[in-house]
Amino acid sequence: MLGQFTYDAQVHTSLGLGQDPPGDCVRAAEAFGLEAVALTDHYDGEESRIKPRLEEYTRAASRSGVRVIPGASCDILDPQGRLTLSELAAKPFALVLISLSPLTEGVAREVPVHLPSLLDNLYHALVHACRRPFVKVLAAPFALGRFPAPLTPEQIPVRMLEEVAGVMVEHEVAFELNNGIWTAYPDLPLAELTEQYGGLIKTFSREGVKFITGSGARTAEAVGHFNYASRLAMAAGLEKSQFVDLRRLPGAG
Repeated sequence: MLGQFTYDAQVHTSLGLGQDPPGDCVRAAEAFGLEAVALTDHYDGEESRIKPRLEEYTRAASRSGVRVIPGASCDILDPQGRLTLSELAAKPFALVLISLSPLTEGVAREVPVHLPSLLDNLYHALVHACRRPFVKVLAAPFALGRFPAPLTPEQIPVRMLEEVAGVMVEHEVAFELNNGIWTAYPDLPLAELTEQYGGLIKTFSREGVKFITGSGARTAEAVGHFNYASRLAMAAGLEKSQFVDLRRLPGAG
């Protein structure tokens, strides 16, 4: 049995895409019984915002018994694995999450007509990005259902998934069980999505990838909500030992 998740690895505050200030999000984590929370506002390339953001995170941490991890979310830009966050800019953050986004060239924009070319772009974008030394988490993996050329989990070849998993294991990049992943596949019935995505997770599990849970919260009220992430973990047969302990991350406040 996995039991209750005691941390949230992806929370957005009003310093980024979220609605509520860091203090409210940390307070919510404490109210909901979490032991740790990662504040992972989206990084837009503006380095002047990093220091004030970290100061706000530290202030929020000082007012709570919850362990606060200073983090950042960033976009994968292309098949070369370029990110919106540079290695230098990433240094102050204990947890860096990467994800595909509408900015990802060759996957979400300037998309090739033929499926093999799209899959090739997807593969290279993921493996090159995961090789960046500061990357810790692949967030909302394969959330491709709303892209111009949508892909369902079962359309991605197992061999490709295994190769991506191998890179993640080698570079110690965790696979995020994102509680909102269901919103990325509006055309798939929930039961079918759970079966397909659960199968995808099983592939990464077999290859030895570690997992981490993130709500993707953009409000304080959504912090620590893992109903669907828990359902996916059960569908994939994951065990507690397969999850990263966020509390043990270096740099956790």
